[in-house]
Amino acid sequence: MKTWYIRRNNKNLGPYSVEELRQLSLTHEDYVWKEGLANWRRAASLPELEPLLTTTIPPPFLSQKNTAANSTLLGMFQKRSRSYTASNRAKSRIRTRLIGIGILLVLSLLTYIIYANNQTRYLSPFSTVKPAEEIKTEVLQTEKQNPVSYISERTSNRQNLLGQTVLEGTLTNAATVANFKDVMLKVDFFSKTNTIIATENVSIYEQINPGQTISYKKKIYVSKDVANVHITVIGATPVN
Repeated sequence: MKTWYIRRNNKNLGPYSVEELRQLSLTHEDYVWKEGLANWRRAASLPELEPLLTTTIPPPFLSQKNTAANSTLLGMFQKRSRSYTASNRAKSRIRTRLIGIGILLVLSLLTYIIYANNQTRYLSPFSTVKPAEEIKTEVLQTEKQNPVSYISERTSNRQNLLGQTVLEGTLTNAATVANFKDVMLKVDFFSKTNTIIATENVSIYEQINPGQTISYKKKIYVSKDVANVHITVIGATPVN
């Protein structure tokens, strides 16, 4: 029954029967396949093919009178056999390397697709590209919904001669598109024992554009001595 295929010279040959495989001088390095095998297998890895394997072919018998010629032919045959075996081994190594490179390329592509799908700023090469205006609108809505995430402050404080706590600092808008105004600050005043002695809400009535930093100055009177001040941005009004 002709069920076997053999891989030689980068071609699939067959189908062959077991007897035909024997006539093809099946070697340990040959790859074979038949229905039921998941992949091509080396002939040497299949016990049922072991009786068919040959590594060398005996030379033709020559009379003793032709001893010199016999030695020459035998040497040529052995050299050709070694060359054939080395060639098959080299091809096998090349195939193994190509398979390894193919696997790496597939893994790299899968890694890129997974990474791109998890990033809002990167689009999968297989996804539909959104218009720039639509993307801008989505970013604007996201930034407007949570201004506290985009506005940061840096503030220093000092006491003036009138006993007021003077707050001097900057506000920075890290948003990409959204403009904000009326930034609300919560100011906690601490005593020397690190106890809150007063809390005030302060509004900064200026507009802050995307990427802009503005300065502000506020004076607040607290009845007790202030040792330290902690400021938190608690809100702002979107402009656009």
